[in-house]
Amino acid sequence: SNHSYGQVASSSLDLKLYGYYSKSASEWDEIAYNAPYYLICQSAGNNRDKGLNNRDKGYDILLSKATAKNILVVGAVKDVTNYSGSQSVSQTLFSSYGPTDDFRIKPDLMANGYQVYSANNGDTNDYESKNGTSMATPVVTGTIALLQQLFYQRNRTYMKSSTVKALLINSADELGANPGPDFVNGWGLLNAEKAATQISENEKTSLIFEGILQDGDSFTKTIEVDGESHLNITLAWTDVPGTPIAKDLFTEDQDDIMLVNDLDIRVTGNGNTYRPWTFENTSSFTNAAIKGDNFRDNVEKIQISDIEPGIYTISITHKNKLEEDEQEFSMVVEGISPKLLSVNEDIKKINERINIFPNPSNGLINVKTIDQDIILDRLEVFDIKGSMIIEMNPFKNDKTTIVVPYKGVYFMKLFTKNKIFHRKLIIH
Repeated sequence: SNHSYGQVASSSLDLKLYGYYSKSASEWDEIAYNAPYYLICQSAGNNRDKGLNNRDKGYDILLSKATAKNILVVGAVKDVTNYSGSQSVSQTLFSSYGPTDDFRIKPDLMANGYQVYSANNGDTNDYESKNGTSMATPVVTGTIALLQQLFYQRNRTYMKSSTVKALLINSADELGANPGPDFVNGWGLLNAEKAATQISENEKTSLIFEGILQDGDSFTKTIEVDGESHLNITLAWTDVPGTPIAKDLFTEDQDDIMLVNDLDIRVTGNGNTYRPWTFENTSSFTNAAIKGDNFRDNVEKIQISDIEPGIYTISITHKNKLEEDEQEFSMVVEGISPKLLSVNEDIKKINERINIFPNPSNGLINVKTIDQDIILDRLEVFDIKGSMIIEMNPFKNDKTTIVVPYKGVYFMKLFTKNKIFHRKLIIH
């Protein structure tokens, strides 16, 4: 959904509110957490050229909902007719800069928000060119709808919101003066074509994977790289909502970390360990990102431009105890060898050993595992709005029956110890 609005900024606004993880941000994170297929797209705001929060020299001017973790915050650049690197992109004067008070990377992405020809509200023939992050955000929202359509055509299911975020960030074009993310441009410039290519090349030169990490466990995946291109890997997860700190408990910026479940991704191989982008020095907003341990963001991205051919291992772990004892995650990989036997091929084999019948159905559906090696831990059913209507936990037998009471299209999630499998249900 698109949200081209935000809190009004003025010279009288309390400086504590800039970058502040508010009650509204926490509530939006809760909405996203409870509806894992629902991605909220929010405009970053147009406050940078208003002379506000001069103390931070144009940075740290995101307000209210734009500081939420689980949404996609969009800033505005001028139209790019021929991208040839960061130097070919012009930043607008108005697009609000991050970061959040706890130094999370916001905005997430940039898109064209300058002189966008658009419908206006005067009458049915009223159009004009408009500027603003309110124009850039619908560009991203519409792109997501098209990418979901493409993904569904190829996979007969939709991507979770965290998968969409991982895909868009993994395929974004570089922006800014330094490699990696920054607080002006987030993770870079939206590139719809690259994102679509990663969907089309899934199980060939890219991987799009959704999994689950149990408390105390880890996830590993071996990949092969031919060294002919770069390797991009993005991990994203819809985090448990943070707890806002009361404004009367701090004087300037509240720097308590709002990340709840802290996942970590690493790539090892050929005697090297590769880490994701992060910001360790919080004394300046203009410092370049470095490779290290990201303990603030619920997005982690590893980029290796000069990787040597060979076998590499992707590892996903977590710090501390996971809230709710588990955390679903999404991972998108670009740059693997075409001959790789991917995770998704394993998923196909397992799906063949889980029988869901009848489907379409009048509402009575049987779920049966036809291989004793497949052990299902849990079953969930979601409606098309992303609301969970059925949960069966634990999944006690190799066969069970569920009842979906209303006609329509639904999505079933089947959980094993560390994988999630998806099926579409049609109820007549």
